[in-house]
Amino acid sequence: GGVTQIVMSQVGAGLAASVGYNNGWRYANLVPACFLVLIGVGLMLFSDDVPEGKFKELYASGQRKKQSYSALIMASGKDPRVWALCFIYGGCFGTEVAMNQQLAPYFFGYFGLSVTNAGWAAAGFGLMNLFARSLGGLISDYMSSRLGHRARHWVLFFTQICSGLMLITFSRQASDNFTGAIIVLLAFSFSVQMAEGATFAIVPYVGKILKALGPVAGIVGAGGNIGAALWGVIYREVSTSDPDPRAPFLVHGFAVLATCLLVPFVHYPSLGSMFFPATETDEKPDVQPAVKMQASAVDEDAPAADVARSA
Repeated sequence: GGVTQIVMSQVGAGLAASVGYNNGWRYANLVPACFLVLIGVGLMLFSDDVPEGKFKELYASGQRKKQSYSALIMASGKDPRVWALCFIYGGCFGTEVAMNQQLAPYFFGYFGLSVTNAGWAAAGFGLMNLFARSLGGLISDYMSSRLGHRARHWVLFFTQICSGLMLITFSRQASDNFTGAIIVLLAFSFSVQMAEGATFAIVPYVGKILKALGPVAGIVGAGGNIGAALWGVIYREVSTSDPDPRAPFLVHGFAVLATCLLVPFVHYPSLGSMFFPATETDEKPDVQPAVKMQASAVDEDAPAADVARSA
């Protein structure tokens, strides 16, 4: 995200100088589009389908049996706790996506920076991705090893609360306090991306219980897109009714705080939750797993940072 802000602001400015602003930003979109096509073709040709290998080889060797993907999706889609995680993830990753769209124009219009400098300022938010998201998973692992699985839910709750509070604080920065805004922005980015890692530190265990890790991860991950779309509507509607350009960020911050209220409801008898301990050793779902979870992903003492990093 941070690198994209830097590179695309330079690409956009360069094209605008040669073909004009109205066409420059349109042509700039061709750059990531070409890269996405190349990456997609590369994944299709050279990547494995699952950690164990390619589906065709696994089916031929008998290591894996074909299963109804619709049944696996239903097992995840009918569980309200999965949707709670989906909307929680919308509050953190959806917020990150929204910030990548809103920050550069905000720095340009509110703080009066040039297009290039606004891109550099916005890049600070995305560059925290280099370590903050994985750190959220690592802290979740550490707290779980010390206090048990329920600690993972507390880590998620705390990091999500911090991100909402930091966003509210960012929205209160005056236009003549650019340095303060950047400091708060970095703290906000740090907490929101830790919340992303903390969310996907829980997802593998839910996937294990439902025997549908892929669909669970897919639904929760889609929460980021849902959240980004919702926050985009908020920014558009609030900005049309309130002349203060900081107002959409304030409303967004309180909305993020509201998503924290969903964390206590993510309770499974075999896992426990924020306020209630585990009461069962295992739950018996009626759907077979789509992907066999590796031991490192389901062992309570094993790191979830790898899962968080790929989210």
